[in-house]
Amino acid sequence: MTENFEKERWLRWQDKICKKLAESSGLSPERAYEIACEEFPRARVTLFMGMKRSGNHAIINWAVQNCFESLVYANNIVGSEPDSWHVYSAQYILPKMIDRVFLSAEHRPVSEYSMFNPILIARDPYNWLASWISHTHFNIENLEKDIDVYIENLSSGFSIISFNDWFSHRGYRDRLGQQLGIVNTDASVNAVTSFGKGSSFDKKSFDGKAQEMKVLQRWTRMSESKIYLNAIKNYDTEFRDICRKYFSSISPDQITTFLL
Repeated sequence: MTENFEKERWLRWQDKICKKLAESSGLSPERAYEIACEEFPRARVTLFMGMKRSGNHAIINWAVQNCFESLVYANNIVGSEPDSWHVYSAQYILPKMIDRVFLSAEHRPVSEYSMFNPILIARDPYNWLASWISHTHFNIENLEKDIDVYIENLSSGFSIISFNDWFSHRGYRDRLGQQLGIVNTDASVNAVTSFGKGSSFDKKSFDGKAQEMKVLQRWTRMSESKIYLNAIKNYDTEFRDICRKYFSSISPDQITTFLL
């Protein structure tokens, strides 16, 4: 009875908000902000942004699973409407009484969403690019634009979550949990989410043991990719600067010596 009540009410709410979205010309950042404020007036709204293959889904799923307040999560609000809605711990709670709202947006300049004060999820350039080029959604015609947005985002001045550090260090996850207002129990840290079709290299084969994945050595798989090799040559200065500032455990010299 409880599950039916929750499901039916939230389905009605989703129908209502989807109709509202359909009446808009598109879900612009401004419109997304307006709807978030209208629908969830008391909630703390957090927008996570990042390039695809940056570990977005892993980190957001971790944040969701370690949040013990009522929560609504809208996945990828880029487009006419979010890819999907998910509701957590909201039994018998009216939508306007929700405590937290998590939103995500992928592959967009964070500057477009400045009204949200977004949090950027970033992965080091060498492993991010290796995973992105290996993904089914990669389009070589957009490669330069993708890299330019990646570089622009890391120069934006917004808060940054390092996927490398989140993956590698429990202490970093603990501190990040405090910043996000959640309690890190490391729940789901070993999960491989279905969002984004899992890993570019391993799909979901490491679900339940994600900490065993070689996500910080993806670049070693790219020695035969001319697209990848040309990109790291062309953006050598920018990638080195980014690693120096945000990903000190990554050695550009080691990578370029091995690959080039």
